[in-house]
Amino acid sequence: MNISQTDLAAQYERANTAWPFLHQVAARHGLPPFFLHAVGSRETNLVDELGDGGHGHGVFQLDDRSHQIPDPFPVEVQAEIAAGMLAELRDRFGSWRAAANAYNSGQPLDEGTTGGDYGIDVWQRCAWLAGNFTVPQEVDPMGFPNAVDAVLTPDGTGTWTVATDGGVFTAGAAPFYGSYEMLPAAERQGSRRFLRIQALGPHTTDGYAIIADDGGAYRFDPDVARALGVKS
Repeated sequence: MNISQTDLAAQYERANTAWPFLHQVAARHGLPPFFLHAVGSRETNLVDELGDGGHGHGVFQLDDRSHQIPDPFPVEVQAEIAAGMLAELRDRFGSWRAAANAYNSGQPLDEGTTGGDYGIDVWQRCAWLAGNFTVPQEVDPMGFPNAVDAVLTPDGTGTWTVATDGGVFTAGAAPFYGSYEMLPAAERQGSRRFLRIQALGPHTTDGYAIIADDGGAYRFDPDVARALGVKS
């Protein structure tokens, strides 16, 4: 990640205070949580400014040679344009990392982007933010009722969202491995509230775990859904 964790945290906290609507804009366009913030961080350190010799406008450096730039140009409008572009590029090129690269250079590979690392750097910023901050509760992460948390798949091609009742929803290329209500009755521990979902990377196994308010962790993978480490 081409930024210190301290600086990235400070950028996010400042931006979230000034522009809390960024989470909602990202959710409306189906972007993974924190992805829009990560692009803004890479572009301008999440600052609303004029750059690129006077051609790059706002937090997301929208180029007036490619876009009609209104005057004034509020950050919420900037975010809507940038999020719409990123969603369209994800559909065209197949992953969020490729979408970030194309946002910067017009092509999906890191090579040829600013610094030669644009996509991977944005992706790492996004993943770090997602692991260290929580989407505000008033934001429905992916448009599902009672959704409380959402995470990216390890390869960045989709999103898993978990609801308070342990239901898991998928978006993009994220596979469905099961939900709490699908466990055998003997493995359920009564009615409980679920707080977050954790993606399991390729260094462990594919799948995800959903974590309850009492610390119980339910793990789901392609072969079997089973409860692990559940408190009585």
